Amino acid sequence: MSNSKYNSQKVHYDLSAPTSKFQRVWRSIKMWGLHRTLAKTINRLSLPLSPVFYLFPRNKDLLLVGCGQFGLSTASFFIGKKLGNRFLGCYDIDLNQAKRAKRTYKYKFVANSFEDLTDLDGAKYMFVASNHASHAAQTIAGLDKGLVVHVEKPISVSWEQLSSLSKVVEGKEDRLFVGYNRPFAKATQLLREYLPDGDGPFTIQYFIAGHAIDPNHWYYDPQEGTRICGNVGHWIDLTVHLLSQRDIADKWEITIVYSDLDLREENFSLSMKSDKGDLISMVFTTRGEPFDGVSETINLQHGNVMAKIEDYQSMKLWKGNYFRSYKFYPKDVGHKSSVVQMFDDHPKYRRPWSEIYLSTMLMLHITDMVRGEITFSNFSFHDADLKVRGACK
Repeated sequence: MSNSKYNSQKVHYDLSAPTSKFQRVWRSIKMWGLHRTLAKTINRLSLPLSPVFYLFPRNKDLLLVGCGQFGLSTASFFIGKKLGNRFLGCYDIDLNQAKRAKRTYKYKFVANSFEDLTDLDGAKYMFVASNHASHAAQTIAGLDKGLVVHVEKPISVSWEQLSSLSKVVEGKEDRLFVGYNRPFAKATQLLREYLPDGDGPFTIQYFIAGHAIDPNHWYYDPQEGTRICGNVGHWIDLTVHLLSQRDIADKWEITIVYSDLDLREENFSLSMKSDKGDLISMVFTTRGEPFDGVSETINLQHGNVMAKIEDYQSMKLWKGNYFRSYKFYPKDVGHKSSVVQMFDDHPKYRRPWSEIYLSTMLMLHITDMVRGEITFSNFSFHDADLKVRGACK
C-alpha cells in the first residue's frame, strides 16, 4: 500500500479529541443504552471495574476463546447479565487480555494454552471469539471434546477449513451455534413473519458504511480471509437467510466493481442475479470512519412485502395496504439473542446448519473473487458443495 493511500486514511482514525470522546459516549448511550455503553467503555479503557454484578452463585461451565472487544463487552457482558457468572476459564494469545477477562468478568481460570483451556474440568460450553483463521480448528476441537460450541463469524476462511468442519458437524448440528447475529435482530424477526410472500424473486439492496481500519490491522492478513470474511460476510449471510425463507436459487451471476484494485477489500459494489430472478446489490464503503459505528441501510421487496431497515434502529414494513413503523431501543443488531442462544434448551428460533453452510460457501466464493481481482463469475451452490466435499480428498 502506497504512503499516499495510507496518509489519506489517517483522518479516519483521529477521533481522540476530548470533545469527540464525550460526544461518542453520549451518542452511544442514546443508541445502545447506559449499561452496554458502560461495558464498552470499561473494556476500551481497561478500567479495573466489572460492568456486571452477580447476585447468586452459578456452576461455572463456560470457556471463552479470545478475550478481545467482542469476547468481553459483547459475549461476556450479555451472558453474565442474563445467566450470571458461568465463567470457568478463558484463553487469549495475549495473556494480558485473558487476565483482563478474569478481572472484569470474574473468570475462574486463565489458561496458558487452548489445549489447557479445553481440559478444564466442568466445561460444558465454549464461546469462540478468537482470530478468524482459528475459528474452524477451535470449533472442531470443542465439538470433539463433547462441548456445546458457539463460534463467531466466520466459521471458516478457506474451502479446506469448511470441508473439515462440515464433516465434524455432521450429526452434531444441535451442539453448534454460529454468531451471525442479524437474523436474531428484532427487525429481522418481525420481517421473517411476513416472508415469503409467494415464490417470486427477491430484490434486496444494502448500503454499508464500515470502519476504516489501519492498513496494518490483522483483518488484512491473507490468512484471515480478507474483509469479505471479516465484515461483508455478515450481509452475505443475511442475504442467504432471507432468501432461504423460500427455496433458494442454485445458480448465480456475480459482479463486483472495485473503486481501487489496491484497496479492493473495501469501497466496492457487489451485484448478484439468480436463475429465479433474485436481484441483490450491496455497496460497502469505508471512505471515512462512521462516528457512531457501522451504519447500514437495507431495502427489500418480495411480492407485496416491502421493508426498509435503518441501522437496525428503525424499520418500515409494508404488505399490500398494511403498514407498520417500528423503533428499536436500544439498537438491536441481534447480539443479545445470538450470544446466549446455546444456553436455551427450547429456543424460539434456531437457525439450521444448512443456512450457515450455504452462506459460508457463497462468502468463500466472493472472497476468492476479491483475492483474484475478478469482476465477474458464475456461482452454483450445488457445485460449491461438491468443491467442499472434495477439498480434503
